[in-house]
Amino acid sequence: MSDFKFDPSKQYIAVDLDRTLAHHTSDNGITTIGNPVEKMLFRVKKWINEGKKVKILTARAAPHVGDSPSVRKNQIAMIHDWLVENGLPRLEVTCIKDKYMKELWDDRAISVAPNTGKQIGGRLSGFSDSDLKDLSLQLINEIKRRKK
Repeated sequence: MSDFKFDPSKQYIAVDLDRTLAHHTSDNGITTIGNPVEKMLFRVKKWINEGKKVKILTARAAPHVGDSPSVRKNQIAMIHDWLVENGLPRLEVTCIKDKYMKELWDDRAISVAPNTGKQIGGRLSGFSDSDLKDLSLQLINEIKRRKK
């Protein structure tokens, strides 16, 4: 049995960088960071003002980027500079999802109902009205359960 105790104060919201917080096209590569996606920038600033912890979760911070630790270090420095230039603090930058990640905001993520394998967000397709009603009820019950 583990002695692990979950510490809710360590929870955070993870936000992807490219195509979520910053505009990105395949032409950009990793040498630049695009202009901010204003709606996400506003949302992140709001969370920070509310005292919520936010991290940038990006493949740019992965060890394989450029196959060199210095390239990864430069990417993180460039992200920090971009954050400050756009009115944000130097948030933690990571490529690792962990047990304290409360939410993930990402252009590629598809939401799945817990323990069901059923898609509930992102590109909804292939669901009947009955399936969507069942999923909605499951989500409502899960929210109620968590509030207890």
